[in-house]
Amino acid sequence: MTASPITGAALITGGAKRIGAAITRALAAAGHPVVIHYRSAGGEADELAATITGQGGRAFTLAADLADPAMVETLIARAAALAGPIDILINNASHFSFDRPATVTAESLAAHFAPNLAAPVLLARDMAARIAESHGVAGAHGEPGRRGLIVNILDQKLANLNPDFFAYTIAKAGLAAATEMLAMALAPNIRVCGVSPGLTLIGAKQSAENFVRGQQATPLRHGSSAGDIARAVMFLVTTPSITGINLLVDAGEHMMHRQRDVSFSVE
Repeated sequence: MTASPITGAALITGGAKRIGAAITRALAAAGHPVVIHYRSAGGEADELAATITGQGGRAFTLAADLADPAMVETLIARAAALAGPIDILINNASHFSFDRPATVTAESLAAHFAPNLAAPVLLARDMAARIAESHGVAGAHGEPGRRGLIVNILDQKLANLNPDFFAYTIAKAGLAAATEMLAMALAPNIRVCGVSPGLTLIGAKQSAENFVRGQQATPLRHGSSAGDIARAVMFLVTTPSITGINLLVDAGEHMMHRQRDVSFSVE
């Protein structure tokens, strides 16, 4: 039996800027209503939603601090109230601050774990509960149940470990493990996958020259783009036989084992 296509709405955390915005645009172009979550980028979220609406799509914005458990608890319900049932969850929002093993603190661990690990897992839980509930209703009427997809945006750094951005990396490693476990637990109704970007957009700790050198140093002699990440997500959306995997979209960067993060190590 062929799996039901995913036709419902998408919630993209951190969907207003950078990679999140590229994913939002791709999902909207494919006909999905999109809910653009943001924490502080309200202006960018409104502008992106207006652009999508002007092109004939459906887009909504939703503010929440993913470090606040009370806001996380209501986010799926609030998104569904705006756009309809959430069948696609893109856990893209991330906290990214520098530390190392010598400087890590309980506070820096908590600051990274809440939005980078706890919030994605709790949002997956809540989305799964709503889809499971709809299957009970569908089963009573003899109709096929909904299918869903969760994509966790990870990092090629997990295959290329170094101790820079220590708390961030630990949180993403936890999310990678959760991705595989959730794929097992939520099948067959929900697929769960990861996408790991490489050096895609310039970071706060990186100069423009270092960024260019870093991209050109990859095996493919270029970096990944936000469009590449969005296309990888859409590949997962449209391929119903894939779950539990992590797509590395990094121009081969994961094969370059470094002692330091690329922000510091490319000369």
